[in-house]
Amino acid sequence: MRTTVRIAMFTATLLAVPVALCGVAGAQSRAAVRVGHNPRPLPCSSSAPVAIRLSISAGASLQIAAGQTLGTAGATQLAQQFEVGIGDLCTAHAPAKASAEFAVIRTIYATNKNAAVADLLQWAKNPNGPTTSPPRRAGHAIAHRAVAHTTGPCPSLSPTIDVSSASGVTSDLAALQFLQALGFDDNNDFSDLVKDTQQQLEQWVNGANPTTVGDWLGIAEAAQLLGDDSLANSAIGKAQGLAASALKKATPSDPCSASQQELDCYQQAAALSQMLGDSDVTSPAALVAKCQARWSIEVTISGGSAGSTSTIHYSTGEFVVSKTGLISPPPNAGKSWPGTFTGAFSTGNCPGQLHAFPTAFTYSVTGQVHGTAYVLVLNAPNLHISLEKTGSSICINAAYGIIKLILPIFQKWPVEVNVPAGQTSATSTMSSGGTTITTSLKKLT
Repeated sequence: MRTTVRIAMFTATLLAVPVALCGVAGAQSRAAVRVGHNPRPLPCSSSAPVAIRLSISAGASLQIAAGQTLGTAGATQLAQQFEVGIGDLCTAHAPAKASAEFAVIRTIYATNKNAAVADLLQWAKNPNGPTTSPPRRAGHAIAHRAVAHTTGPCPSLSPTIDVSSASGVTSDLAALQFLQALGFDDNNDFSDLVKDTQQQLEQWVNGANPTTVGDWLGIAEAAQLLGDDSLANSAIGKAQGLAASALKKATPSDPCSASQQELDCYQQAAALSQMLGDSDVTSPAALVAKCQARWSIEVTISGGSAGSTSTIHYSTGEFVVSKTGLISPPPNAGKSWPGTFTGAFSTGNCPGQLHAFPTAFTYSVTGQVHGTAYVLVLNAPNLHISLEKTGSSICINAAYGIIKLILPIFQKWPVEVNVPAGQTSATSTMSSGGTTITTSLKKLT
């Protein structure tokens, strides 16, 4: 939610009250407002607390996949949805009727301060009674509906109401600000006006029809800024209840057959619940853990003839197997794994030399399980051989060209391993034409 309440300096231009309603008057103005030795901050003052802050750290820690969390950026992006559309009482403009009222009162104040203050307080406490100008609208005015900010196809949890449309509240806040600008510091009358402001907000909420988590979070913030702890706590409870309901609705009946869209919506709902303090959320990673088996793999291809040798080593990597037997990279940051190539090539009687430099690459694993056969493809699109030749004889050029021609074969290298039923590891060794391929698999989860 909002981390600060931006407050504008109050000036003598208050005649039309076009400025933000809840401005922090400077240090001298704040000192002039005395509401007791240990006063509660006035509504929208710089020290007024914000009702609730979504816990970014809690959302960031949500396990969205094995070895991967939502992270601070992801949690922050989700939390920002709840800043869109709710409006802000503390930066709203006073209704036109309030501005007209203050214009009359300011004129009276120039000649009779006590009468002006009395008129202002009468207007604030009894908006529908006799005043110096036409009465304002009451706090239960119909709320402006904001356009809900959604994330893709998931149900909207963001605000749909505009709290700044609570005209009764904005009028009271303007009256408070007007009193401060006049240097008024009577504790009792400030207290009455603050109470009326709270009542106006409660009336507005009753007619606003809040329906989303974002709606109630905005109400909670507004209530806390006005010092209405009862409404703030109730609104937070409503937000938490709606978040829990949204999480329940978003939980796939069968996670193993759920679409990516369903899983994404569950992740959004789970993150929000966790940011609202629910410590018993089933993480997306745990939700689908039973649907996938996690395996490690290591492959070495080595061989040579006529004095030439080469080795391609696919270092230990990982892949997952779905319940349908589909083999794919694990859904986390480790989607690719390191590998190395080393080699030495003999040119025999051919004039010149070929020198291969050790090179590094990365690879991922795809494929399919057929019965007990794990048919895998090692995808290494950036595998290359750094080769240098000396001499320009026909045989050197031919050897150089052949080696470069063979290279693409290893960029998508197929291997197959038989894993007997019930076994959690297997090693396959195949030899042909002086080349040996050793593949080791081990089940991790």
